[in-house]
Amino acid sequence: MERGWNVHHVLWQRRDYKTAKEKELRNYSGLVIPMYKTAHNELHAVIPPPPKLNARLIHGSLDMLNNLPEPSVDDPLRVVTALALYLERSDERLAQRVSEHLFEQAEIIEDGFYVGQAA
Repeated sequence: MERGWNVHHVLWQRRDYKTAKEKELRNYSGLVIPMYKTAHNELHAVIPPPPKLNARLIHGSLDMLNNLPEPSVDDPLRVVTALALYLERSDERLAQRVSEHLFEQAEIIEDGFYVGQAA
């Protein structure tokens, strides 16, 4: 029987993330979110992939994320929101564009978050 959920990487497409640091950010716990397949498919149908961050922003994002307290299961969007807020404060337009993109995704993720057992 096919399960009704899968995982969404808020930073996609996989082929764009090649270096170890790029992959580390893309696969960071809290940026890979279990979602119902219908919501996940809807997200990809209405939102294009986010712009890819440059190396400086990737390193800064990882530094910030690695200093967050452990994510709470009660708030699945905490890590996504923390990254969006961090990028929003940057002077770089690229960072601000990715921040806007993360907030846009969060609206759909919130409605489609899979709350069952992920194992």
